[in-house]
Amino acid sequence: LVVDARRVDLLGAYTVKERFVGLLEPARQTHLSFERPGLVTEVLFDEGDQVSNGAVVARLDASKLRSERRALEARQQELEAQFDLASVTLSRQSALKTKGWQSEQKYDEARFKAAQLSSAIRRLKASIESIDIDIAKSELKAPYSGTVAARSIDEGSVVSAGTRVIDLVEGGDRRVRVGVSIEASDTIEADQSYRLVSGGRKFDGRLISRRPDLQTGTRTVVVLFEVFYCKQTKPT
Repeated sequence: LVVDARRVDLLGAYTVKERFVGLLEPARQTHLSFERPGLVTEVLFDEGDQVSNGAVVARLDASKLRSERRALEARQQELEAQFDLASVTLSRQSALKTKGWQSEQKYDEARFKAAQLSSAIRRLKASIESIDIDIAKSELKAPYSGTVAARSIDEGSVVSAGTRVIDLVEGGDRRVRVGVSIEASDTIEADQSYRLVSGGRKFDGRLISRRPDLQTGTRTVVVLFEVFYCKQTKPT
């Protein structure tokens, strides 16, 4: 055997490169659902469609609510007419009482009648406002601009409050959730930029937060990065 003797140089330290698997995810993702039960009459977007902030994505049948509102409006007009008559009567009773031609009883009856009708009108207006809120909630609107990731309900379905209709994923900003070792977690600083790789493309991220707990299954600490430069948004 030919032996080659070489000089060994001792180093004070060495660099180890570590790779950790993470997930590129949207900043916000919401399961849109109605706050009230009812019959779905329209679902205006499908999977992959772009939705703008405030756009109506689905509607419930509100015909019964509108009918109830018209009935309450008619009742309100009736009470307002009675209140006008009670106000005129109260004014006359007050004039007669001032001249001493009318008893306290008649004046009090007119006064309390007007007050009763005024209270009934306010109560009826509150009921109309409540119906208006239910009518407004019959339209499901997007809380922000994004992309429809999933559609769970079609027209003709009867849903209960909280039933998932559409999954909306926010476009634009992205975040990266990575599980790193305890040692690596201690070295990540908030004011530093870190190179991340997704689908063969490189982009930069800045630390947003670090979870204080340890994931028991993987023995890693979850850190969250904000992506502020990205050529391609594809899950790792």
